[in-house]
Amino acid sequence: MGTMLKVLLLILSLSSLACDGIHGNFLVKVVEFTRKVQARSLFVFGQSNDPASDHYFDQAELYSVKEFKPAWFHPVEVEENARQTYTVRIPVGLK
Repeated sequence: MGTMLKVLLLILSLSSLACDGIHGNFLVKVVEFTRKVQARSLFVFGQSNDPASDHYFDQAELYSVKEFKPAWFHPVEVEENARQTYTVRIPVGLK
């Protein structure tokens, strides 16, 4: 982890002590702009508000211990970590 990312994580950790999430959604993303961009993120409660979803409240534990998860930036990282993919076809005339 680069120095700039460590500094940003420290600042976010310290600032979150004074601002605890009480309601609503809250996203934190930290990006290290180096030769190979690296990122970490946290969507406080989870990616879904559906209690039946695997992503309901799935990041709350990370938030409680002030940790981040990897946020994939490069296409290869996204493809390697995708659980499901979709093909979207744009109808002729809408391009």
